[in-house]
Amino acid sequence: MANPLDRMRKLNSRLRCVANGDSNVNAVRAQQNGAVRLKPAAQKLKVPDIVSLTTDDSVKQLKREIDAIARGPKQKDLPKDVEVSVFVLLNRESAKSPDLVTRRNGRVGTATVSIADLQKLDSDPVVQSIELAETLRAPDPQIGANTPSQPSADRYVLYNSGTVGVAGKNRTIDDIGKIVLIGIIDVGGIDFAHEDFMDDAGNSRIIRIWDQGGDAFDPPQLAVSEGKASKAQSRGSEITAEHIAFALKEAKAARVAPEANAHFLSKNASRHRLDLT
Repeated sequence: MANPLDRMRKLNSRLRCVANGDSNVNAVRAQQNGAVRLKPAAQKLKVPDIVSLTTDDSVKQLKREIDAIARGPKQKDLPKDVEVSVFVLLNRESAKSPDLVTRRNGRVGTATVSIADLQKLDSDPVVQSIELAETLRAPDPQIGANTPSQPSADRYVLYNSGTVGVAGKNRTIDDIGKIVLIGIIDVGGIDFAHEDFMDDAGNSRIIRIWDQGGDAFDPPQLAVSEGKASKAQSRGSEITAEHIAFALKEAKAARVAPEANAHFLSKNASRHRLDLT
């Protein structure tokens, strides 16, 4: 039986990532994301306690707890015991609100639904897209003790001339960063079709994604256990630039909603690392 997510085209990438996980995976997400919660029957699930982790902690400290969680079967049905808060964008202001939408302002409505009920919203013709809600946080400004240096007197001329000093030499601004590879750790899913990740030719600038909870592709050849670098010692799936290019091509042919272009090709994607140029 095909994954029900394959028929859904209106979920944004973060919501699709949540919907692609089973109850055990989302029990962990619910500890960190205020837009995800478990129904009472599912709150008895045994999951690693990651709420108490600080920036000084590492995943290695939870290795035993994480390894104890058995990988489940391929997902055939969306979980009914996990609820998500979502924003629902309608096609027009005059459209009738779907039954699952509880509040609305113009074209935007809000709803709290089970992941299984996302299929009802996705199939409604008046719905344009569905997005996972954001958790509100109070500002937490950090005031440093250092005083920034005063800008140079010729700063305006320097930057408007298109050159900048690097290691004592003038370099054109356009050349800086061309050979730099950036790694990002993300837990909410990567929208590799986002315009900020696309180059002028319409290709994604992302080189690869390491989906540490997936099994759709071979794992990367990385030293993740006892210093040994091999696929046998690694875990998860490596989504390459070729896989991403294929997904973008297929999404365009299928006329997928712009916010849903970055659906993942694997199950239970809870931690990701990407490289881009």
